[in-house]
Amino acid sequence: MNILAIESSQRNCQVSLKIGDRVISSDYIKNQKFSSEHLPVICEKLLNELDSNFKDLNCIGISIGPGSFTGLRVGLSYAKGLSKSLQIPIVPLDTFDIILDDDFLRKNYIIHIIIHSHGRFIFYKKIVNDLQINDFTPILVSLDSLKLNVNEAYIIASKDDQEWVTNFKDIKKKYFIQPSALKIIEMIKKVDLKNFNIDSNLTPNYIASFNLESK
Repeated sequence: MNILAIESSQRNCQVSLKIGDRVISSDYIKNQKFSSEHLPVICEKLLNELDSNFKDLNCIGISIGPGSFTGLRVGLSYAKGLSKSLQIPIVPLDTFDIILDDDFLRKNYIIHIIIHSHGRFIFYKKIVNDLQINDFTPILVSLDSLKLNVNEAYIIASKDDQEWVTNFKDIKKKYFIQPSALKIIEMIKKVDLKNFNIDSNLTPNYIASFNLESK
């Protein structure tokens, strides 16, 4: 399966490409520079490096949100244009799922996932691991109203040099994980493309969960 993956939900964005058994990625790109003009150039550069072209692609994987409004809009608009012109499906993936590593799901503790929205607001999701996973609906919440538990695990989709991250300075189990286009490729390799369509009405998903198995 040949996959073009676009992760544009954060301040630092990335594109990855899988052709056959070979996988390469762009460097992380500042969100401000991740424009509709830059994205085609980045994708073409990756394809050229693997001696391929757009017609070789089987699908486009993309982070559908929550995250940066501008980044998600640019990434999804480009993906929809490619999908329509190449007649290949888009596989949209929830940013929370891209961040959450399977290793965390095997550990028996509460996990809080934090994605910055704007100012003092974050997208927040809580997962409780025990005999089965209880999936809480993600919400948009103010950092000032978020109740922290210093003994529980927090996954923060950020580098630790951003001012708002200081809210979590006392958390003991604190992990900084940026969503990556490489993780999108790994997730898509496990799905059946027959479950996904060319969807011109697809829109960014800001606070609702997305079911990978659904059409």
